[in-house]
Amino acid sequence: MGRVSAIKEKRGCVDECPREILHAGETAVSRLAGAAIFGVGWGLSGFCPGGSIPMMGTFTAPVYVFTTTMLLGIFTARSLQHLAALRASHLKEA
Repeated sequence: MGRVSAIKEKRGCVDECPREILHAGETAVSRLAGAAIFGVGWGLSGFCPGGSIPMMGTFTAPVYVFTTTMLLGIFTARSLQHLAALRASHLKEA
């Protein structure tokens, strides 16, 4: 068994892994808007989102402000997605 086959088997797919480009209810506009917001936030702050967590060890205010607002943004986006899903399910029932 080759290295690639072993990796695919670990992921639960043997031959081809199905990949969805857009999830249900998601539009290309929402993806582009999210990418734009992500890029602007990264550019304005100067912090890589992944690197902000270990940088909290520097105990500097900008890192804490960025990380806090990043986490608030994640929470807000997830909450809005959940509300949109609830609204869509209520519209189907009506």
